[in-house]
Amino acid sequence: MTKRWNGLGIPTDRLRLFPALIALMVLAACGGDDDPVEPDPPVADAIAISPASVTLTSVGETAQFTASVTDQYGDPFTATVTWSSSDNEVFTVSPSGVVTATATGTGTVTAAVGNLSATASVTVNLPAATEISVTPESVTLTSAGETAQFTASVTDQFGDPFPADVTWSSSDTEVFTVNAAGLVTAVADGSGTVTAAVGDLSATASVTVDINLPPMVREGVRTGLTVPMAARGGPLPWLAATRFEDPDDDVLDLTYTVEVGDSAVARAEVVIDSDRNPSVVMYGVGAGTTTLTTTATDPGGLSADVTINLAVADSDYSPLGVLSVGNNKVEIPAISLVGGCSEPLVGVEGGSGYAATIHSAKWQSRADSSSAWTDIAGTEQTDGRLCSYSTQTAGEYRLVMDMTLSLDDNLDPLRGGYRSANTFIVEESTVNRAPELSARARNSMQLSVGGGPDWVVPGAHFNDPDGDDLEYTFVVSDTALISAEMQEDTLGRNLLVASGIAEGSGTITITATDPDGLTAEMSLATVVDTSGYTRAETVRIGNGSLTLSGFTINTCSPPFINAQGVDGGRYTVHSAHWQSRSDSTAAWTDIDGTQVTTGQLCPYASDTPGDYRLVYQVTAVIIPGLPALEGDYASRNFFTVSSGD
Repeated sequence: MTKRWNGLGIPTDRLRLFPALIALMVLAACGGDDDPVEPDPPVADAIAISPASVTLTSVGETAQFTASVTDQYGDPFTATVTWSSSDNEVFTVSPSGVVTATATGTGTVTAAVGNLSATASVTVNLPAATEISVTPESVTLTSAGETAQFTASVTDQFGDPFPADVTWSSSDTEVFTVNAAGLVTAVADGSGTVTAAVGDLSATASVTVDINLPPMVREGVRTGLTVPMAARGGPLPWLAATRFEDPDDDVLDLTYTVEVGDSAVARAEVVIDSDRNPSVVMYGVGAGTTTLTTTATDPGGLSADVTINLAVADSDYSPLGVLSVGNNKVEIPAISLVGGCSEPLVGVEGGSGYAATIHSAKWQSRADSSSAWTDIAGTEQTDGRLCSYSTQTAGEYRLVMDMTLSLDDNLDPLRGGYRSANTFIVEESTVNRAPELSARARNSMQLSVGGGPDWVVPGAHFNDPDGDDLEYTFVVSDTALISAEMQEDTLGRNLLVASGIAEGSGTITITATDPDGLTAEMSLATVVDTSGYTRAETVRIGNGSLTLSGFTINTCSPPFINAQGVDGGRYTVHSAHWQSRSDSTAAWTDIDGTQVTTGQLCPYASDTPGDYRLVYQVTAVIIPGLPALEGDYASRNFFTVSSGD
């Protein structure tokens, strides 16, 4: 069938439907009936809370939370929000969303509207003690009852001070106590720790109680001793350190002062050598007597003093206490020159560390005490030698010298006129008199199997009042125990040398005989042990000190390497070390680290209970021209440290 089209381009068969469509469109535009179509009402659709989290750091601190509610269209919606805390012991929350800290912890705050809810985190981090320290870090108390204040610093996790009750305690209440405020009180010597504690936190500091005891005058030192001097003679040194000791081992830290009673008679000064050894140097000023007081003070201010008398004569020569003379004899401690002369004494070091140089020496005599001293022609020596003098002419005799005494390289040397401490007297007599034994003569000898030989210079112990030459012989009580021989040099000087063969005891008797057959005897009680070390009479020891030929030192001696003695002999120490034993029943054993191979003898100090001795190997040429004596030797004594020291 053929379609027909109108001018609108719509088929004519459908044109009849167009009015109906137009009518429907008009009805739709007019809403139809009288009931309109309404949108859904807004309802709470979402809730949000801010801030997302808070941290509170003190009890009662608050934070405001807010809740935002929106409807289904995303618009703000007004609704009543209900707030809640996950842990009311940590924080609470008000109906308006204000959170208040209660205790340390974490939780969530919830905002709810119906079935809707939102949460935020709440952290309560209250300050707590996290670190403790004590000041000062250490103290040393030096007297019983002395106190020291400790303080404790407590901080929290933020590094801020934290108030807390600190508990104090002492690790040893027999050494020190501590009160609730941290005040420490010394009780007795010792050391320990003081502890400050807060809960599980603690900190410590060290406490040392070293009760300072005053220095003491050494046993045997005489107060009131009179020292003779000369107004124009050489100055005399006085070894201060040998007169004092300190229970706290502060000997090297003692300071010394001197006071002279009358400056018109004498003066004195304290000098310190490179090894910190002090000496008091005394000078005569004018004839008279006065006092000299030397005071030793420790670092804590405690002190002790020694007072001696100075007797100053109107003379050119100061007496040397270590130099004595006899007819045909010159003596210093442990050495005697019998007949002849010594080698030149130039820079000779003695056991005290002093070095002596003799510039000239001569003998003087006088008829009696009312006469003036006059030089003896032909006796002056200008080459540094000391020579003995023998005479049978009645009168009084002494040795005088010009000498320099060097205390240390960094101190000015002492120089002046000196004389022997004594004189010898020859009396007129028509009758021959027997030899005499010196009051200071040895009466014992200690030998050891395998140890070095011991010796005696007979001329050092016998004297003949008539100046006669003496002949010496000897007898050994048991030759199975003791071996001995008498040696004589080309000048007629004698030397008795004895060695131990087997353990036991016996006697060696030396007889001096003058030309007329008159005699005197010297008996040596001799003991032989098996220690391997012969006892040396000239070396004594203490805890931290050595006494060599009468001089006490607290540091190593000068090296004894071919060292010259005033008698012309020479001495070499090859090695030295210390030994100890737990008690008298135990064997002596070497102490590690004490061996010295430089020729020196060094002191040793210990606080460990036991006995201690010094042993050394030495070669000695006592009289030039006679065989050298060599072997192992031990100090004359040993010192003991008790458990209570």
